[in-house]
Amino acid sequence: MDMDSLKAVTSAEKAQLTSELTSLQHRLTDLQTQLQTLRREHDLEKEDSTRRHRLEEESLRRDFQREIETVTRTLKLQNEETEKKGKERLEEELRRHEREIRDMRDRGGSERDQLRREMDIKERDIRALKNDVENLRADLEREQGTNRQLRVYSPSGHGG
Repeated sequence: MDMDSLKAVTSAEKAQLTSELTSLQHRLTDLQTQLQTLRREHDLEKEDSTRRHRLEEESLRRDFQREIETVTRTLKLQNEETEKKGKERLEEELRRHEREIRDMRDRGGSERDQLRREMDIKERDIRALKNDVENLRADLEREQGTNRQLRVYSPSGHGG
């Protein structure tokens, strides 16, 4: 082979290699562009994922806070209801005890009044009995006096 034909073959090989190199450089540029695109997409997905996670976290925090407020409100209402019922029971117990005390006082007063009436009756009876005893004594003394006089004036007696 001569030099010209060698040059032609080398030139053709060089052109082919240059073409392949250019093709590989375009391919490398395309791959670098794809890699940058993938990195940007990955970064965006990561940011989106972080944002979604933060939003979910905030949503859960708000839900949890609402749940705490609901439970707190429910417990407060239950506590108020329990206190109200306790106060009502206590007031009812106080009213019942006050009624019992009033009834006992009324009964005591009635019993005292009854005892006073009975004592008054007994005192009147005692006074009446004392009067009866005094009357009987006076009658007895009169009879004894009459008996003495009769003995003095009687025919079997001494003075006549």
